[in-house]
Amino acid sequence: MKPTKIVIGSIALAGALVLSACQGGATPGTTTTPTASETATATPTPTATDVSAPTTEGQALKDGLGAVQKYETAMEEAANAKSLDTTQVKAVSTGPALKFAEDFVAASSKSATKYTGLSTVTLKEGYASNLTAGDQSLEFGFTDMSVCVDSSQVKGTRPDGSAAPTSEAPRALYQFTAEYNPTSKLWMVTKVTQDAVIPC
Repeated sequence: MKPTKIVIGSIALAGALVLSACQGGATPGTTTTPTASETATATPTPTATDVSAPTTEGQALKDGLGAVQKYETAMEEAANAKSLDTTQVKAVSTGPALKFAEDFVAASSKSATKYTGLSTVTLKEGYASNLTAGDQSLEFGFTDMSVCVDSSQVKGTRPDGSAAPTSEAPRALYQFTAEYNPTSKLWMVTKVTQDAVIPC
């Protein structure tokens, strides 16, 4: 596995915190042609709720993006509160995405800079394909999405009251994978990567 640098949400504003995680996640079955959606934006919702199994690619991308927003919100709320409680993050992520969030929250709890505000996400393009887990195969159960993470509303304040530096690209593209878990009836974020800073 090749390590990939990943940065997300308020990490971009922190500037100095870049962690690495191994690329992972389930291997999708068959793939479909990527589709673009410049207008789909998820509303911040930190709690996980049951969702129906996807029946179309559009539904899978919408629900997968919803999981990404829940992930961002849960991670940033824990980091902003300087809390090591990642219960809400665990409700919407697993694998490398969960490890990244736990490491980010732990590092943020030691930072003297106080952050407020939350990021929002917008789907730029993505596709959904079959997810095979054990002896089960679920059509549209795997999503791979290019997502614009907008952290422009996340602000940092240093202990002396001065503003912390902001990111050069407060709106940047990230690659997310999310998978539907038919047992828990939830979408889970499994991986997030950023190979280069690309403004969006």
